[in-house]
Amino acid sequence: MFRIGTFSKLARVSARMLRHYEKCGLFFPADVDRENGYRLYSAEQIPLIGRIIALRDMGFTVQEISGVLENANDSAYFEQVLKRKNSEIEATIVSATDKRALIEKALRQMKENVIMAKYEVKIKEIAPVKVLSLRETIPTYSNEGDLWHKMYSFLGKNGIPMTSCNGMIYSLYHDSDYREQDVDVEIAIPWENAPLSGDGFSCRELEAVPIAACVVSDGPYENIAGATEALAKWIEHNGYEIVGISRGMGIRHPGNEQDPAKFQTEISFPVAMR
Repeated sequence: MFRIGTFSKLARVSARMLRHYEKCGLFFPADVDRENGYRLYSAEQIPLIGRIIALRDMGFTVQEISGVLENANDSAYFEQVLKRKNSEIEATIVSATDKRALIEKALRQMKENVIMAKYEVKIKEIAPVKVLSLRETIPTYSNEGDLWHKMYSFLGKNGIPMTSCNGMIYSLYHDSDYREQDVDVEIAIPWENAPLSGDGFSCRELEAVPIAACVVSDGPYENIAGATEALAKWIEHNGYEIVGISRGMGIRHPGNEQDPAKFQTEISFPVAMR
């Protein structure tokens, strides 16, 4: 038999942890000296404490370890427990990865000082423009790319070069509020002599906007949220109100630029003085 200090060295477990597991009801001394109360341990106990430590390192709680030890001879049970713990850890990794991405994004925004200082808001008049238009209700805003795929396919099918629109593209969001689903979106490209109709496409004129508050977002589309926030603050601070739907004008976009870091999008809102 070994006293607790010696056994802790042999088992490579601290005496503090041995006392802790005893208190939790997981691991007890093989014997206790009746004269002095010293805890005594046997070499035969080393595999058991080793298994407890291994389960702890896998992330099992004391209660879970107790259940495993009670079914130590049931290999099917142990396999099921390990698979369940593995699934829990994988879910934790996914959650932690998502949280880390949000933290990294916040740090980037702080570093770049994206709100207000980065953006220059301008007031201007937007002239009417004839366009080839496609308007649909799509599942979510993230599905807008599906509309552009249809647009580029339509252009190719009708032999219309993308260069005909001077590289500009438009996105208009017709809903009066933000929608979680079923979003009314229109996309368009400037085109004087576009086909009048076909496959859901039509030729129309985007209305003039007498007074528009505009800001340009540079870089990936995820930066548009910061640009829109800066625009909203400017509108509020300068005594304007929004009187129409928002419009996005792609200056550099996937149709003419492969590097998202070089994308450039102008966001505009029709406004009037309050």
